Amino acid sequence: MTVALFSEATVSTSLTLGTVPSARVGPSLASNGNKIYVFGGRQMNSRTVTNDLYCFDLTTMIWEQLTYSGEIIPPPRYFHSSCVYKDDYFIVTGGQGYQGNGEQSSVSIFNDICILDLKTKTWEIINLDLEKIPARYAHLTSIIDDKLIIVGGQDLNNEYLLDVQIFSLTTKKIHLSQAIGNSFGAYRSTLSVKKGAEPTLKIFSNSRFSDVNREFITIQSDFQTSSNFNIQEHCLSTNSRDLPPGLRFPEGYIINNQMVISGTYLSNNTQSYNLWSLNMDTLEWRRIDTGSSFARGSWNRGILDPLRNRFIVFGHRDRDLVQDYNQRRINFTNISIVDLESFNIYREPEFCNDDQAQELGLMMMYEPRFSNFSLLTKDDFRIHINSAFLRSRWPSFDVFLVHTQSKDRDNKLQGPPNTLYLQESYRVVQAFVRYLYTNALDPEMIDDIDQLGRLLVFAHYYSVDHLYSLVAARLHTCLDIKNAPQIFRYSSMAARNGLKLRSLSLMIQERRFLVNDMDFWQTYPEQFREEIIRYMPPNFQYPHPLPAAAPSSQSTNSTVKSSSASIRTNSETASQSYFMQEASNRTSVNSTTPLNLEDAISPLPPKKNRSNSSFLKFGFRRPSVANLFNFSSPSQPQTPTSSTPESLGPSNGAGVPDIIANIDAQLNGTSTKSSAADK
Repeated sequence: MTVALFSEATVSTSLTLGTVPSARVGPSLASNGNKIYVFGGRQMNSRTVTNDLYCFDLTTMIWEQLTYSGEIIPPPRYFHSSCVYKDDYFIVTGGQGYQGNGEQSSVSIFNDICILDLKTKTWEIINLDLEKIPARYAHLTSIIDDKLIIVGGQDLNNEYLLDVQIFSLTTKKIHLSQAIGNSFGAYRSTLSVKKGAEPTLKIFSNSRFSDVNREFITIQSDFQTSSNFNIQEHCLSTNSRDLPPGLRFPEGYIINNQMVISGTYLSNNTQSYNLWSLNMDTLEWRRIDTGSSFARGSWNRGILDPLRNRFIVFGHRDRDLVQDYNQRRINFTNISIVDLESFNIYREPEFCNDDQAQELGLMMMYEPRFSNFSLLTKDDFRIHINSAFLRSRWPSFDVFLVHTQSKDRDNKLQGPPNTLYLQESYRVVQAFVRYLYTNALDPEMIDDIDQLGRLLVFAHYYSVDHLYSLVAARLHTCLDIKNAPQIFRYSSMAARNGLKLRSLSLMIQERRFLVNDMDFWQTYPEQFREEIIRYMPPNFQYPHPLPAAAPSSQSTNSTVKSSSASIRTNSETASQSYFMQEASNRTSVNSTTPLNLEDAISPLPPKKNRSNSSFLKFGFRRPSVANLFNFSSPSQPQTPTSSTPESLGPSNGAGVPDIIANIDAQLNGTSTKSSAADK
C-alpha cells in the first residue's frame, strides 16, 4: 500500500472560477469572513494601474467583479492598503499611482481614505491634510473598534515613515498621531490586532534576509483618548526547533494566542511560500508543514478564513515563483486551502461563561410553564422546550418546520407543528437542549468522548453550527493517544476534517502504542485500518495478516420504518460541503458524493405514541462520507433521571436506528426499507 504524505493531506488546491482578476502588481486583499476583496494594482499585460474591485466568495469559490454606483471613484493605485469595517464597508488608504496623462504623467503618492459602502456600492473619499499627515504607500493598516490604524509605510522619496496614525471612522478625522522609532512597511512587516477587552496591535517584522533579524512588537493604548502608546519589543525565542527564514511581503493573522505568518521565501536552494505560527504566550515558533504543496508553482498572497479555520493562498501552479517575485506579480488563477485546525490552530467559539445567565437558562429549561414545544427522542422520551430558544440558536429550525411536516392523513391536525422527532438518544438530545438554554456544553459530558462524539455528529447533520464548533473545540482539548482513534471516527462521520487529521497525526506520532494493541486491530473495520496504515511510515510494523474486523452490532436484516421526505435546509453550507469533499477525497472510499439532503428518510415514532396534534418528523439516511469507517453501535441509553423528559413507554418500533447506527447499517450493506404499514 502506498504511504501518503500526511502534511499534504492538509492542503487542497484547485482552479478558481468566475471573473478571475488578471495578474497584477501591488493589489490589496481584505476579508470580512465570508468574502475576500481584491482592489486595484497594476496589470501585468497592459501596465495599466486599476481601481477595480473583485470579490471572491468563500462559500461558492467564485470570483465576481463588482460594479460601482455614483460618480465618485478612487484614483487607480497600487501598493495601497485595504480592510473591511463592520462587514459593510471596504476601506482603501494611500498607495502609489500617477497624475496627469501621457508624457505629462508623474508618479504620485496618495494621502486619502476611500470608503466603499458594500451595499450601495458608492464611494466616499476623504483627503487628509498633507501638512500634518504624510502621504504613503506600502504601509500597514488594521481596525480596532471604530478606529482605523495606519502604521509606517514609505513616502515619495522611498523614506520610511516612523509614525502611527489613528483615524476615526465615526468622525471621519484623524483621532490620534504618534511617532515611533521603528520603520515598518509591507515589504518586511505585517500588522494584526489581538482582540479582547483591551485590544493590542501586534507587529512582526523581519529584515536582513541573509542573516535574519526578527522583531515582534506590541503596541498598547486605549486608542480613544491617550496619545501615549506603550510600545513593547519582545525577545523572540531562539530555542524553537525551527525558526522561520526571511519572509518577503509577510502576512500575519491572529487566531486565539497564535499569530499565523506567511510569506515568500527565496534562497539559493529553496523558493517556496511558507507558513509559520508564533505562540504569543511562549514566543515559540512552529512551522505549518504543508509538505511539497507550495514547492511547485508561484504562490503569492495569503489571507485568513477565520470562520472555517483555514488559510487561503492565491497563485498559479504552473508559473515560476522567482520570476513572478522579481516582477512583483500576484496571481489569482489557483487557490490552495490550508486546514489550520489540523495543526491545532482554530478559533475558539464564544460561549456563555456567566453563571447567573446559565442558572436562569436552566431554571427556564426545568419549568414546564415556559415550554410550548417538544422534542421526541429515538428511545421514546419527550423533552419539553421553548420554541424561541430553538429559533434563536438553531437557525435551521424554521426551515425544517416548513419543509418536513407530517402529512395530515385524517384531516384532524390543527395549528402549527408542536413536536420534533430527532434520531438520537435522550442523553444527546438533552445535552442539545441544555446548550440551547445556556449556550454552553453540559459539564457532565465534557469528558465523555463517546457522548461528545455523538453530539458532534448530531450538531453537524442537524446544522447547529455553534454547537458543532463548541464540541469540536472540546474534543481538541481532550485529544490524547488513548482516545485518538475514537475521536478520529467521530470527526470523520461529522465531516470535521481538521479534527480528524489532527487525531490521525497523533496516532502517527505515537504509533508505538498501536503496534501491539491487538484489541485495536480487531475492533476497527478494514476501511479504518487501511486509513491508518496509509499514512504510517513504510517501516511501521502491524500484524500480518490483519485480524478480521469485529462484526457490526447492527443486524443485516433489520429494517427501518420510514417514509420519504424532501428536506431542503441550509445545513449543507459551502464550508460543510468542502469538509465533506475533502474527507471523501482523502480516504480509500471511491465515492465522493457530498451530503445530499434531498435523499433522506424520516423514521416515525411508534404509532401508538402519535397524537392528533401536529407532528414534525425529521431524520437522515447517511451520506457517502459515512462509509468511511464502520462503527459499533453504542450501548443502550441511560435511563433518564431528570423530571423534564416524559417517557412514552416501550416502543413497538424496534429497529429504528439513530444517526450512528444508520452508518453502521450502510457499511454492512443493510438497506433501509419502508414497511408496508407506513406506505
